[in-house]
Amino acid sequence: MSSKLQKKQKVAQAKELNELAFKSRSKIISEAKSYDFLNAVFCIHSYNTRSKLPPDKTPDISPYDIFVSFDEKEYALAIEKCEKLLDSGIKYGDLALKAVRYRNGEEYRQVIELFRLNNLGFNDENLDKALHYGMTIMK
Repeated sequence: MSSKLQKKQKVAQAKELNELAFKSRSKIISEAKSYDFLNAVFCIHSYNTRSKLPPDKTPDISPYDIFVSFDEKEYALAIEKCEKLLDSGIKYGDLALKAVRYRNGEEYRQVIELFRLNNLGFNDENLDKALHYGMTIMK
């Protein structure tokens, strides 16, 4: 294959990846706009810190993309809660994986219940994302 053809293919692949990245960003923004403040902040924070992978050059999602106005202190507190949720997702994700490995369905259900009880205020979708993130990290 000629180097010109390879270069064209790489450019086409990069363009396609860029389009997918912008579609993903747009989807997250729409999703965040439909949520309450804490869950919207989780969407922003997890996208900006966990979802984007190189060579993704899409801009971070700004809280101003979602909220007309917001309190900076409240936003900072929400970020702390989001970090706690993601850390909790790793801890409970590891426990959930161990329960699955040992085919202990009851223990798995208990782990998930504890995870949800320790992360009140987040909706099911974001709890699932955080747990999935944790399980992926702990595989």
